[in-house]
Amino acid sequence: MGLNKINWPRTKIARIEAMEGYMFILPWLVGYLLFRLGPLLYSLFLSFTDYRGTGSPTLIGIANYVYMFTSDPRFIDSVRSTAYFVLGYLPLNLTVGLAIALLMNQKIRG
Repeated sequence: MGLNKINWPRTKIARIEAMEGYMFILPWLVGYLLFRLGPLLYSLFLSFTDYRGTGSPTLIGIANYVYMFTSDPRFIDSVRSTAYFVLGYLPLNLTVGLAIALLMNQKIRG
């Protein structure tokens, strides 16, 4: 089995049209990197540091995670609150929203 070759457009017009497609997606891609992926990666980095909000962060490895799972008294309460939200509020909200949407979609005579 050989490697699949990418068939790039051969004509100049086809290359321009392909580039236009990339230019249309570029604003979304930049926004995604800046506002979604950037903060996610930065918060992941900060989770491995001893950062108090001022000064520079000091790397401490997985000590924050060890503390959270072994001796943080608020961890169980956080898990319980998250479980209540996911198992209680979300299904209720989705069910009520679907019921309202179905009622609004009914044909009314008149």
